[in-house]
Amino acid sequence: MKYALICAIILSGMILPFTCASNEVQDTSSHQSSGEKLIQAAEQKTSDINEIVALTMDEAIRMVIKNNPELKAFEIEIDAASARIIQEKLLPNPSLFIETEDGSFKSFGFGNTYKASIGIMQPVPLGGKISARTDIAMKEKEIVILEYEMKLRDTIAATKKAFMNILVAQQIADIASDNFDIAQKLYDMANIRVEALAAPQTELVKADIELSHAQINLNNAKLELMQTEKLLHNLIGNIDIRIKNYTGEVRHEVPALSSAAIEELIRISYPEILIAQKTRDLAGSHYNLAKAEKYPDIDIGVSVGREHLEIENNYVFQWAVNVPLPLFNRKQGRIQETKTNIQKAKKENAALLNRVMQEVKQTFLAVENIANQVETYEEKILPQAEKSLALMLEGYQEGIFTYMDLLDAQRTLAHVREDYIRLLGQLNNAIIEMERLSGKTIDQLDKEEL
Repeated sequence: MKYALICAIILSGMILPFTCASNEVQDTSSHQSSGEKLIQAAEQKTSDINEIVALTMDEAIRMVIKNNPELKAFEIEIDAASARIIQEKLLPNPSLFIETEDGSFKSFGFGNTYKASIGIMQPVPLGGKISARTDIAMKEKEIVILEYEMKLRDTIAATKKAFMNILVAQQIADIASDNFDIAQKLYDMANIRVEALAAPQTELVKADIELSHAQINLNNAKLELMQTEKLLHNLIGNIDIRIKNYTGEVRHEVPALSSAAIEELIRISYPEILIAQKTRDLAGSHYNLAKAEKYPDIDIGVSVGREHLEIENNYVFQWAVNVPLPLFNRKQGRIQETKTNIQKAKKENAALLNRVMQEVKQTFLAVENIANQVETYEEKILPQAEKSLALMLEGYQEGIFTYMDLLDAQRTLAHVREDYIRLLGQLNNAIIEMERLSGKTIDQLDKEEL
């Protein structure tokens, strides 16, 4: 009866459902290594930092968007681009000139006859240069806005992945803690059997080794959790922030998706594709400016003055037009260069479109493939591993199986559970990547909604 009670306790510990709990994994007094002491020291060091009791993924995204310096830099760049548009719409400033003509110079003053005048000279751009430069500035602003949207998508996706990796690391740490408890119970069971002379001393040695391995795995799981937390803290912009609990859903399945509909959505809305298209349009605007620049700007001036003669004084009015002659430089090279850049931009746009569409196809296949693997684990592998351990425990109690058989079943279930959780992490990261490409959540990508 004593052995049956212990086996029942072990079995109940192995088949308890795992949930996304706090990262405060159970500490153990025995088999404490230097790695665990390092974890405790790090936790003690951050105990006086402002704490967040519970953090959701949406709250983490809001914090990152609020504090991310790169996004702030893009917002400033958008304001600068708006200022450039204002600048390009302005006419060039006129110039003031004062002119004197002295017919006969005496000492350092005017002679008997002289003419003095004052006027302004206004440069006049021709060929539509102002509108062409304004068009360039407007397209550059559109590109900056799209670059901001692209950076925003990347930042949100990075935050989601970091948060999801924490949820996965929490579950792995929970599994490692459960495995340590099981190893401790198996060690106690082996100790009882050895003391009762029902098992050899080697069984206790093997149990002690297995317990040490479980302790190492638990420490590694805790360190992995701490590292994933630091990644999120870096994105938030506060590496010393302490968050007690991370709450969120680890998705196990995906809705039915239409590959063709998703590809079309990305083709018309993905910021990087739109940036390439705007860059091609910008090349066309530079071409228009180059053609406008072949017409030289002229200067128009007017002046008024006074002409002093020996006999009488006259008031004079003058006007002038300065027209450069485009005999040699008509911007031929600049026009040809910008025309070539249009063709280059078209080729780069096509290459980018192919690359993005290939990335979409690979992500779509990854989501489907990993989702199928998750389903296989849930329906076959995980239940079979749990059933195998239950049978081994029962057989071990009855003396049918050896302790090594029991350890093998225990390790198999532990590996299966950890592989399953990591597979869920891969599935959710693939889903996040699909959301980044499409700009919509996975539920919005349901083919019925598209």
